Amino acid sequence: MIFRLLAERDYQIRIPPRAAPPEPALDALALLVSFQFDACCEFLHHMRGEMRDNPGFYVQLDGMPEAQIILIRNLCSLFRSNGLLEHYRVDRTTGRIVGAVTDDARAFHFIGGDWLESAIRVNVSQFLNLDGTPVELLENVEIRRPDGRNFELDVVMAIDGLLYWWEAKCGGYLPSDLDRYRAVAKELGLPPNRAVLVLAEPEPDDALGTVADHTGMTVLAPDRIAAFIEGIEARHRKQGA
Repeated sequence: MIFRLLAERDYQIRIPPRAAPPEPALDALALLVSFQFDACCEFLHHMRGEMRDNPGFYVQLDGMPEAQIILIRNLCSLFRSNGLLEHYRVDRTTGRIVGAVTDDARAFHFIGGDWLESAIRVNVSQFLNLDGTPVELLENVEIRRPDGRNFELDVVMAIDGLLYWWEAKCGGYLPSDLDRYRAVAKELGLPPNRAVLVLAEPEPDDALGTVADHTGMTVLAPDRIAAFIEGIEARHRKQGA
């Protein structure tokens, strides 16, 4: 269904997407991070920012609420048990958690942004319940746009013949990226409730509403994915009533 809907919009599939081997533990971790994003975004930011040139990182715990400290320590344990951290320790002298990201592609990809795509997929698969309505979902769909330019759609979803596009963005972005998202949403003919940008780290001068106005997309923080999916479910149930 997705391939047909894209072809109708003159989008050509360059490379058929292949499903990655399932890793249920990483999927659960991605879901936890998305639900608790406000509390753990600094933890992720420190790992992302230092892992390319130096896999070491630290997070300052002093001044954090006790519940947030417990969450960060639990996340470190989960990241370590899933092979994403080489090691970590609590340095009580400095009030920091000090650790090192595992030096391999799997860890870099997950921490660098794959967790967010996984969170979208897992939220859809676990929380979208439409009682037999056909739902199809593909990740990392490499396409050629009508003007011949290549692009990758992070997550594409079709529900009963309607196309949805999710873009997952961690880390920095340029105004040209937002221009491209706006153009793709327009080419696909998607209204804001079917073109969604999940933005983990907005640029300092950008509010989510500003980015939404610029792109013509719905712009969400990661912890709002599940609520948005509930809205999708409510609309489709109403249409089917």
